[in-house]
Amino acid sequence: MTRKELLPIDFHVIGKDILRFHAVYWPAFLMAAELPLPKHIIAHSHWTVDKQKMSKSKGNVVDPFELIRQYGVDNVRYFLMREAKLADDADFSHKMLVTRCNSELSNTLGNLLSRSTGAAMNPSQSWPDARLEANDIVMTDRDKALLASFRSLPARVKPHFDLASFHEGLQLILDALYETNRYYNDLKPWALPADSHERHVVLAIAMEAVRVSAMLLYSVIPAKAEEVLHRLNVPRELHQDWGTLQRPPVAGTPLQPISATNGVFPRIK
Repeated sequence: MTRKELLPIDFHVIGKDILRFHAVYWPAFLMAAELPLPKHIIAHSHWTVDKQKMSKSKGNVVDPFELIRQYGVDNVRYFLMREAKLADDADFSHKMLVTRCNSELSNTLGNLLSRSTGAAMNPSQSWPDARLEANDIVMTDRDKALLASFRSLPARVKPHFDLASFHEGLQLILDALYETNRYYNDLKPWALPADSHERHVVLAIAMEAVRVSAMLLYSVIPAKAEEVLHRLNVPRELHQDWGTLQRPPVAGTPLQPISATNGVFPRIK
């Protein structure tokens, strides 16, 4: 495919300090050359360090390759997408990166994954037979509301991702995961009989929350999302298919072992 065949581009991404050239002069050049204009122009804000713009002259530039070596590429990607806003400058610090990744990836998503799929809570190592979609199954209002929130989550996240406002889409995903962790703690499935329908419902909803979240997060943390979805035995060809988000694996689908010895989301020390 030639470069011309890739036109028009969806997003022309620029820094806010060069907006005039790319929003006025560059479109004029394209029109003069009879080339299509970008569909959108995204003018992003700056990254700062201690509230000062990064610059070579100040010597406060952060080396992204060093960050990746230190924290891993998915953690760095997550922090950048989570912290950056289009309208406001974002301030970088190692402490903020570690706090975000530990709190949101390890303690929230990773914790829910391990609690709902660990052998102690899920001795069969499979998707529980909760029949969440069956009309004849009794679920509480809270069960139904939480499940409905994840059914509607893709439609609520997509407009933010489509307009490159990733931090707002990620906040919606985190809010839903926070609520699921509260639900899990309140229902205390470890105190319910192992073969009870109530326990199966709690585990199934928690696993479904992890599955949907991982699929929505795939574009931000692809390697980590792959590991989560492999654990849940979601076919690889469906990992990026938002059209299948309404179809969880059938009851009895076996879980896959986690390849990493320290879990999918080890805490950064």
